[in-house]
Amino acid sequence: MLVKVTRVLSVDLTVYRSHPPYMEIKAVGEVPTLGFTDPQLIPWIYVQPPPDGIYDFDLIAKAPSGFVAQVISKIEACAFLPVPAGLKGVRVHAATNSMEDHWGADREAVAVADGEIPWPLNGSA
Repeated sequence: MLVKVTRVLSVDLTVYRSHPPYMEIKAVGEVPTLGFTDPQLIPWIYVQPPPDGIYDFDLIAKAPSGFVAQVISKIEACAFLPVPAGLKGVRVHAATNSMEDHWGADREAVAVADGEIPWPLNGSA
């Protein structure tokens, strides 16, 4: 069963200056036991873009079944998505907290070769 992780520890947003532009979101979370798998960042669905420009995501993972060691562990998820209209940042939600990373004029997009997009989208390893 997919569940929200217990707590978000960090969020990192990178924008790639590609055609079209893409963003990479990396989130590290905390889970209560060993054995969590398949971490994902699930975007919230909006009828219209959020007025504050902050796009929301849930950090989820597949919970283990059966007996597992009760050891607080870290889990990381990454998502590559087209840059949405009016992007000012992302907010990642867990069961007990949320964290944001903002994108503004003080940060530069990462250049990529013309026509290329980041690794997970272009199929290379």
